[in-house]
Amino acid sequence: MAEKSADKGIEVIIFNSIRTFPNRITGTSKQWFNSLSKRNIGVDRKCLTENYRKVNEALNDVARSHSNVKIFDICSELCPESKEICTPEKYKDQWHLSKSGSLSLRKGLLNKLN
Repeated sequence: MAEKSADKGIEVIIFNSIRTFPNRITGTSKQWFNSLSKRNIGVDRKCLTENYRKVNEALNDVARSHSNVKIFDICSELCPESKEICTPEKYKDQWHLSKSGSLSLRKGLLNKLN
């Protein structure tokens, strides 16, 4: 696909792995009225990164071998490298992004497209 797209002058953007959380999570949205509900749910960023290392290495290999392929680092958008712990605030459950989580990717994706 990358080669055919390159022949046509088309850039390909691949989303790297969306991290998932190992345990069932619900009710991740913040409740402004309930200060007692602040739960410290999160996973070490290094652990999440290591779990997806081989997949991301393969995607990066594709991008290195095709000048028209770029990787959108969705993990860094959802959990910046400056954070040690990734929280599920932007997730609806342990696998799926919430609406606000999805919308939070907009700026980074637009930057990648431009």
